Amino acid sequence: MSLPPDAPFIPPSWQSPAPDGTGLEVELFPSVLMLAAGTLFQRNIFRPILEPSGIGVAEWRVLLSLNHYGEATAAQIVDRSWMDKAQVSRAALALEERGLIGRRQDPAHARRVILSSTRKGEALYARVHAQAQREQARLLALLEPDERRGLYLALQKIIRHAQGLAE
Repeated sequence: MSLPPDAPFIPPSWQSPAPDGTGLEVELFPSVLMLAAGTLFQRNIFRPILEPSGIGVAEWRVLLSLNHYGEATAAQIVDRSWMDKAQVSRAALALEERGLIGRRQDPAHARRVILSSTRKGEALYARVHAQAQREQARLLALLEPDERRGLYLALQKIIRHAQGLAE
């Protein structure tokens, strides 16, 4: 799917959307455009950053969570990352096999496991995170200050709405 040519206007279906969505073409669905942006960023910018380290995006998100927030259960990582439980489990297993994270039994709950980053995982996180920060800054630099503010506020509103639907 490709974007329509650059135009200095917002499509009419975005200016005054019909309550039933009539006139809103699939390629103009807000969800499609958000997913396209995320997919393209992941494929063309983030995967090349991760490839030398041998980990994928799901593994990176688990490693990021553990290094940014500290040790956690898989359920806590699910909550922090918006990944599903199966993704977190597969990613954690792959990271553990590579010696990037460790696991220990929670002394307070015999059936719960606590995950944490190893020194090797911390070193990889530091290296990749620095590159990721530069790419995020480049992405924000594409936008004017008022566009950054509008995008941030719009994404927050959309996320809150989506979270409310799940509840």
